[in-house]
Amino acid sequence: MPLRRTSSSSTLLWVGLSLLLILLAGSFFYVRRVRPQVSTPSPKLPRSIRPDEGSGTRRPPKIPPQSVVATRPQVILIIDDFGYVDIDLIEAFCRLPIPFAGAVLPYQPESQRSAERLHQSQKEVMLHLPMEGRASANPGPDALLDSLEEAEMVQRTRKALQAVPYIVGSNNHMGSVVTSNRMKMKWILREIKARRLFFIDSRTASTTVAADVAEELKIPQASRNIFLDDEKNFKAIETQWNRGLKIARQKGQVVMIGHVYPETLFALQRLIPKAQEEVHFILPSEALLKR
Repeated sequence: MPLRRTSSSSTLLWVGLSLLLILLAGSFFYVRRVRPQVSTPSPKLPRSIRPDEGSGTRRPPKIPPQSVVATRPQVILIIDDFGYVDIDLIEAFCRLPIPFAGAVLPYQPESQRSAERLHQSQKEVMLHLPMEGRASANPGPDALLDSLEEAEMVQRTRKALQAVPYIVGSNNHMGSVVTSNRMKMKWILREIKARRLFFIDSRTASTTVAADVAEELKIPQASRNIFLDDEKNFKAIETQWNRGLKIARQKGQVVMIGHVYPETLFALQRLIPKAQEEVHFILPSEALLKR
């Protein structure tokens, strides 16, 4: 009998202790839950180690403003004689990574396609206007000859202007004789002015008056400074290219003319990347029509 009483008392004692522990635990968690949370402000990181500027993810570098690019010497590059070369060479020139103008001869087998591809490639299209040169050189069909009277000269000029799409300007193909004749150039350039085009004198003769007449008629005009490829080899083209860049640095702008020769393409593919670091290639219209 005494053994049973002791067991009963022990049981009651354990029950009491268990209830007390439950009450204490509940009170602890209740107080913890309702206790106001005090937020501690995050320390401000020094600028040099902020997460968006440290050694982790970096912000992209800032692109130099357009004004910086615009202050570089400017190069206007014109490639003559599009119209008779095959499509592969046309496509290769159109892939050059700079803006340039392609001067397209009228009435040639690839004249239309050349103009289309130049335009699609965001290059500029010019009319390469055939004019009589010296000696026995053949400027092409319906060329502007020194022997033509005004009506025929005007009619041929209009026909050529309509033969090539997308044109924004023109330059002379050959033309040593005609560009030296002030009256004949007035007949031609009046038609170019009527179309609101610019004119670039290729300067195939030292006696040319083409740019002077264009200026008299208030036509946007410029003159060629450098022929790149009178000699069709890399060394000669590189020499002329460097001469052109020197003129650009000295005068702020240069007009260089090359031709659709494979040798010229080869040279340009190798010379352009380095030049892009120091000069700004622009389309002729940017210099002449947006003044």
